[in-house]
Amino acid sequence: MRHPRWREGRLSTGFIAEEYPDGFAPMAPTEAEAGVLARIALSAHLVDAARRSNHLDRLRPATQHRNDWVVKIGDAYHALSAEEAVESDWKPGEAVWRGTVAGRGVTAQLRPFPNGMRIDWQGLSVRTRVFTPRLAALDALMPVKLPPDTSRMLLCPMPGLVVSIAVSEGQEVKAGETLAVVEAMKMENVLRAERDLTVGPIRAKPGESLAVDAVIMEFA
Repeated sequence: MRHPRWREGRLSTGFIAEEYPDGFAPMAPTEAEAGVLARIALSAHLVDAARRSNHLDRLRPATQHRNDWVVKIGDAYHALSAEEAVESDWKPGEAVWRGTVAGRGVTAQLRPFPNGMRIDWQGLSVRTRVFTPRLAALDALMPVKLPPDTSRMLLCPMPGLVVSIAVSEGQEVKAGETLAVVEAMKMENVLRAERDLTVGPIRAKPGESLAVDAVIMEFA
């Protein structure tokens, strides 16, 4: 929505192919935008922390108040003060955050995830985490776990029963040809080759029940 062509209304069915020939990727926030997002994240974190500190079932006393915090957005760390100019009547559990940041009216959508908050604002969508400075320094040292390369595997897209395997090991197949059929919720799902390839080891058998992302076969 922030693209100049989108704003001008010069749209067509080829908009994505023309403007994003290498594939679409979410826009990264500018430094000023990251500052607004970080302050929203810290504001929500402090409100939620205050709620948890005052809970009747809390076994330990509330931790001492601190002023220095670090908000992580993507791979960047933003040092902030709890006294930053942020005003809001947001309450934990509300999906919409409304308030002012440095005198500017801001409305954003919040979606919690484990130990963090996803914030959607003005076409931006970022995942944020709030740390103390010490924890932020330790987090920066954590190794990045790269996702496994599954480009040479056919994975089961959902929990289901293998109805049939349509190829054999060593067979060359063309893009679009059937590789296997998996039944889930009484519906048969035909899994086809996305490109020309040679079939490698076949890991599943007809009649076998598979979990999601289980390897059905590998490609040479």
